[in-house]
Parts: sequence; C-alpha cells; structure tokens
Amino acid sequence: MLAYTWLAKKEWNRTTERAVLAYNILVSLQFLIGLSNIWFVGSLREWQNMRMTYEHVGIMFIALGVGHFSARWKTLPDTERAQKTLITIGASVALVILGVARLRGMGYWMGM
Repeated sequence: MLAYTWLAKKEWNRTTERAVLAYNILVSLQFLIGLSNIWFVGSLREWQNMRMTYEHVGIMFIALGVGHFSARWKTLPDTERAQKTLITIGASVALVILGVARLRGMGYWMGM
C-alpha cells in the first residue's frame, strides 16, 4: 500500500493512514506484552540467557522507535511521506527480525 502510494504517486488516503497506525499500535502492543513477559518470567532464567534477552529488549525498543518515526512526516507531500514511511517501517521490520533472531541465537533459527 505504501509502495503503491509512493511509486504510483497517489495521494495519502485514509486506508494508508490506518495501515500505518495499525502497524505502530501492533508493534507497541507486542513490545509491552514482551516486556511484561520478560518481567514476570525473566527471573527464572540463568544469566547467559538473560544477556540475550536484554539485547532482544534493546533491539526491539529501537525497532519501536524507528517504527514511530513516520509521525514526523505528516506535513510532507504524499509521495515523499509514503517513501519515508515505507523506509522506516522496513527498517523496523528488519530490526524486529534481528531482535527475534538474537533472542534464541542464530543457531536456533537456522536449525543447528
């Protein structure tokens, strides 16, 4: 939707706004759920696993912040706004993938 708005030079409409809002709400909600999970279950883990958990929290917090950068560009023209929002959401998704991979280590995700 954002790529279409950007590449086809369409105007920023209500559906695009709602999609970006839904993404930001879901990432924020997931961060809060994950933080509460670490708070209540985290004390049962040993230190080596907690180190990776803290790295996971840090990366996810950065992903949350990057995902919310889209609010800075509300005054830009529609195509430029769509381009910058698409870049920030893509970076946020990449950081989420990195954070999830960091939680268990790459060996877990690569089947090693």
